[in-house]
Amino acid sequence: MNMIRLILFIAAVGTASVVSAGIVQQAIILAVPVMQVKDGAVQGCGYRLKAIPKDFAGQASFVALDISFNLYSSGLGLVKGGAQHIVLKDGNPRSTNGQAESFWLKVEGDKPTTAAEGKVLQSPDTGYLLYEVSVEAISKLFAGLLRGSPMTLGVRVKGEPIDRIYSGSVQVSEQDKRQGGECLREVIK
Repeated sequence: MNMIRLILFIAAVGTASVVSAGIVQQAIILAVPVMQVKDGAVQGCGYRLKAIPKDFAGQASFVALDISFNLYSSGLGLVKGGAQHIVLKDGNPRSTNGQAESFWLKVEGDKPTTAAEGKVLQSPDTGYLLYEVSVEAISKLFAGLLRGSPMTLGVRVKGEPIDRIYSGSVQVSEQDKRQGGECLREVIK
């Protein structure tokens, strides 16, 4: 009887790891502030994060993760994510968008983002995904980025059996932190 339980446990663990597995790679993560403006008035703001594996040197190609998070004056929190396949040929990088099946991001110590009500939209031209998250989730992302907490980003690219998971400290200039903070104050007014 115990042998059967052990076999079932191993089978369950093996199946679960295929569904949610991924190898965490240390990454270079760059952040730039983004603003949504209409008629001169700030409607929303956030940050766009680009992550590449630290060990990409010497490789002919690699996958870059491209994820952003935004808060809108209406109280809407949105995240958008995808991946780009970068090929280095003759010193010229070329990129193509990878069709994302899922994505998430999180600040160290917090839970990963999930789509509100499970609704995920896909951009047919870029292969990126977009979904709504709670204001609390967006607030944690802003706070973590502005205080310099490490972040982890994950994207499952169509056809790949596991998530690409990149983790590291976000590189953002003091000026970009200030600009993002000022934008956030405008949106919260």
